[in-house]
This record gives sequence, structure tokens and C-alpha cells, in this order.
Amino acid sequence: MLAYVIKIITLAGNAFLTLLSIVMFIVAVFAWFEPPDAQISPNPISEHRQYSVAVIFLLLTSVCILGLAALGISSILLSSSFFLSLYILILLVQISSQVVLSAFAIANSDKIHATILSEWKKKLKDATFECTISNVFEECQSPLSAQIRVERIIFILLSIFLAYQVIMLCLSCYYCEVLTKKERNEAIEKDNTNED
Repeated sequence: MLAYVIKIITLAGNAFLTLLSIVMFIVAVFAWFEPPDAQISPNPISEHRQYSVAVIFLLLTSVCILGLAALGISSILLSSSFFLSLYILILLVQISSQVVLSAFAIANSDKIHATILSEWKKKLKDATFECTISNVFEECQSPLSAQIRVERIIFILLSIFLAYQVIMLCLSCYYCEVLTKKERNEAIEKDNTNED
């Protein structure tokens, strides 16, 4: 009974991953064709190499998650321990790559913050208005606080997604063990009937 419940939960979890990957793909396509305003940068956002790399990374991630979810769904529906083992291996690789990429992003955040501040200071230097304590123009406020807030939200979402994937990994490992025992028992039973 527990194995059946875990099978249903794992199937539902992979269905959620499928929906998530489709939403990520739509967001990436929308971001490619409709980039946001540059705000502090003199060049459009779409001309920045980092923006293009981020959008392409989002597209590739959505396709990888879709493929992984499809493999997970098919391995559960086929009740194949081999395909489920392959799914677990790929899920481990994906979790590892997300941890490495997150560490890389955190390590480079200071460089990104410095670039944002230098662009903002250039814009203030060229501005025709004066920023004082009483000035509440949007142009006079540092964009770094908004950037840090967005980074914090992204980090929280990535942490939740990582925890979700670890839960999916544990459930899949348990169900794979159940399938392996079932296949082993069927093979032993088949050998016993062949000997008789």
C-alpha cells in the first residue's frame, strides 16, 4: 500500500515538474522577445551578453526538466526499475549542477553589484537634476536594493525547488527499491516454475 501511495505521489510530482518546465519555457521565450527596460544602462537589456546567456540557460533548463519529468512519468507508468534508476541518476546530476551553478552565481554577485553601481553612478553624473536628501526621484535611488531583493527571492525559490527535487529523489529511490525487489521475486518465481 505504501509503495502505491509513493508511486502516485512521485507521478504527481513529475506532472508538476512538467507543468513547471512548460511555464519556464514560456517565460524564457517571452523574456527573449520582450526584454525589460534598461533603466540604468545606456544599452538595451537584450544587448547585454549576460541577459542572453540567462535566457538561453532558462530555455535549456526548462527543456531538461521536461525531459527528466517525461522519463520519470514513463518509468513509473512502465514500472521499470532500469528507467527509474536512469531517472534517479539524471536527477542527481541535475541537483549537483544546480548546486554548482548557485555557488557560482553567489560568488559572482559582488561583481554584478559593482557593475550595477558603476552604471548607476555614471547615469547620475550625466543627469540634469540634482540628487539631494529631500529628492525622491526614482533616478536618485540606488538600484542595488531592488537587485538584492530580487536575488533573495530567486535564492528562496531555488532553495524550495532544490528541496522539492531532493524529496522527489528520495521517493524515487524508495519506489525503485520496491520495483527491484518485485522484479527479483518475479525472476526467482519464474526460475522455480521452469525447474519444475
